[in-house]
Amino acid sequence: MTRLSRRAVGLLALPLLLACGEDVAGPEDDQIRGEPAMNLEVTPKAAMIKVGGFSHLSAVLYGVDGEVAAGHRSIEWSSSNPGVARVSSNGEVRGVTPGSALIIATGSGLTGQASIRVLGEDKKPHEPEE
Repeated sequence: MTRLSRRAVGLLALPLLLACGEDVAGPEDDQIRGEPAMNLEVTPKAAMIKVGGFSHLSAVLYGVDGEVAAGHRSIEWSSSNPGVARVSSNGEVRGVTPGSALIIATGSGLTGQASIRVLGEDKKPHEPEE
């Protein structure tokens, strides 16, 4: 196929892909024709909870201008150590056993994290664990 023929096929295929709803720009499935996100912030950045206790984390995507980025949908949550702290799909963290874990939020190709320390049931969050 000549160079001109390949280019013509590519130009003809583009409208078909757009008409079928295919994303020809790339895998940024969390972006819905909004501004690109440049930062994902998780708050609070750190928390201490007891075994069986809960804490809620929030994640916000920010644009280039520092304002909340418009047009973004989902945040996925995960734990670096689910044996210590588990996280739900809405950012609620539950202490499982004493120890430490990072809770990671991912959205629009960005990540943010919070450090979680789970204390034994007999400890208070402000007391150091021995």
